[in-house]
Amino acid sequence: KKGDLVITTILAKTKSGKVVMDTASTRQGFAITLGDGKVIQGLEDGIIGMKAGELRKLFIPAGPLTAPLKEDLEVEVSYERKSNLMKIFGFGG
Repeated sequence: KKGDLVITTILAKTKSGKVVMDTASTRQGFAITLGDGKVIQGLEDGIIGMKAGELRKLFIPAGPLTAPLKEDLEVEVSYERKSNLMKIFGFGG
């Protein structure tokens, strides 16, 4: 839900197959605060409602937030876990 800090892994490729982001192969977590609008449009919407361990494939059309690529993106996102870090430091509910 909005305000949650979630840890994901992401593999994002252009339609032509060029990898533009890959935290999945290194198992590096990618933290996203849902609702803050700091990731490409469509990614947050695709993550909302996911459960730990779930994998989704998202298709994000080219637009201002995918620039300078100017290509559609195929994003495989794995929801690793929700983080309680914000609560630990006194932020959020």
